[in-house]
Formats: sequence, structure tokens, C-alpha cells
Amino acid sequence: MSKSEYIYTIKRVNSLMNQAIDDILKNYGLARSQYQVLYFIANSKNINQKKIIEKMKIEAATLSGLVDTLESKRYIKRTQLKEDKRSHKLELTSQGKKLMTEIKHPGLVIEKSMFKNISSNHIKLFKSIMISIINNLEKNKGEIL
Repeated sequence: MSKSEYIYTIKRVNSLMNQAIDDILKNYGLARSQYQVLYFIANSKNINQKKIIEKMKIEAATLSGLVDTLESKRYIKRTQLKEDKRSHKLELTSQGKKLMTEIKHPGLVIEKSMFKNISSNHIKLFKSIMISIINNLEKNKGEIL
């Protein structure tokens, strides 16, 4: 495999994982980004929109649309913060909590399928290599070109 094919292979794996996750979430009437918002709310105490924007690396307007949609589906509620009128605390409603208990984490479901028939040693090596790649890319951000 030539070096340029590694990038294609990584993109292909990412695409297949995203398609599989989308298929799982479609059964619940959710898009991946909507699930991410619900996941952050469900697994964080006192999370506000600003923190979710930072975690998801999206624009405020994008999150606002996601929050509007999830609020209209009655999965979340937002409460204006007293200390900052421009920011909102986000919480799951009882319907949102019920939904999040019904959904098995899509990433874990996909991982089970991804690593089927692959030895634990190979999985550990894969993880180690991926961490090294991430570290190299993060460390050399400005030097690539």
C-alpha cells in the first residue's frame, strides 16, 4: 500500500463508521450531531451551550439549531443562566432521559462489529498506532506543508 492510500483507508473507515452510527440513530429519529448534544448533556453536570460548542467544535448558530430541534422533540430544556443572560443551561427532560437509556452507545456497538475476529494484541497495537498518529498530527500542526 502506498503512503497516500493510508489516508484513503482512514477516510474509508471513518465513513463506514459514521454510516453505521447514522443507521443506528435513524431508528430513534436522531442525527449524529443531535445524539452528540444529548450525550454531552446526559454525561455532564451543569453543561451550557458554550461548553458544548467547545466540545463539538461547531459554531454557535449550528448548536442553536440543534438545541431548537431537540427542544421541539421534547428531549431537552434550556434555562437561562442568572449570571449570564446570553448563556443557557441545558438539561434532559424525562423523555430525553428515557431515550438515552434506550440507546446503546453507537460507538460501542460499532466497535464490537469493527474488531470482530481481530485479536486483542492487534487491537492494542492499532490503538497505540492511532494514538501516535494523533499525537504526531497535533504536535506538528503548524509544520505540515
